[in-house]
Amino acid sequence: MEIRKYSFKKNKRNDYKVNARINSNKFINKNKPNKEEKIRKENFFDKINKILFQKYFKIFLPILSSCIIICILIYGSIELYRHITGNDNFLLTEIDIKGETYLTKDEIIDLSGLQKNTNILKYKINQIEANLLKSNWIQDIKIKRTLPSKFIIEIIERKPSFIIINNNELYYLDSKAQYIEKVNKNKFISLPVLYTDNATINEINMLPDFINELETTDFQYAINEISWINISPLYGFELFIESSNLTLQIDKQNYEENIKNLVSVINDLKKRKEIRKVRKIQAAFNKVMIIKEQ
Repeated sequence: MEIRKYSFKKNKRNDYKVNARINSNKFINKNKPNKEEKIRKENFFDKINKILFQKYFKIFLPILSSCIIICILIYGSIELYRHITGNDNFLLTEIDIKGETYLTKDEIIDLSGLQKNTNILKYKINQIEANLLKSNWIQDIKIKRTLPSKFIIEIIERKPSFIIINNNELYYLDSKAQYIEKVNKNKFISLPVLYTDNATINEINMLPDFINELETTDFQYAINEISWINISPLYGFELFIESSNLTLQIDKQNYEENIKNLVSVINDLKKRKEIRKVRKIQAAFNKVMIIKEQ
């Protein structure tokens, strides 16, 4: 009996030791992954990094290529521009001016800033236009560059219609009574002097249409034959013809009809050769009154 008990205990102890070894192996296996699992994880992250790299590389490669191409084009354009602007084959030798009446060709060229025997490609069209439009004489402009050596400049000038006295100085005005430039002795244009001291803004604004009506109704006197025009609140438009010593008064109310009546009367007086005796003609309220010399 004692031998059995001893053997039983021994076996139990051995079993315990064996179980302890087995449990310890299990614990070690749970906390320390084997080499195969490490390799698997490393391969998984490598695949992810590779996929991300390929994805972003596909995005940034076209962008980088485009940047490189743009830089090459810019550099090439700059070098080409330097080469062309330094080439003597593009020297400016001819400047053709069209449409000038009150400005001379030399004045227009000076205003434009163009200089002959300089490279034609150095000039910018918009800058030339800006230079020319600084002159109050120029209303509109067209510029054309013809390679290798020519500029064509076509201008539309403002037409002076009157001269006005302001602070004892004479100025040219257009048909809208807007200032153009101070009268120059070297460039004097015979035009009627305009007096607007007592006129209202509305009466001054009527002036362009009034002048247009005179020019389109067979008025017997050219505008440059009129010595002065006065816009009067009392008499309307007063005109003085110095060559005939004749004053014309045209009421501003319904002036179109008054001008037609005036033209008809003047034609009749000329036919009868009595116009030289007349000193004043008033056209108002669809009637015409003649005042002869005494």
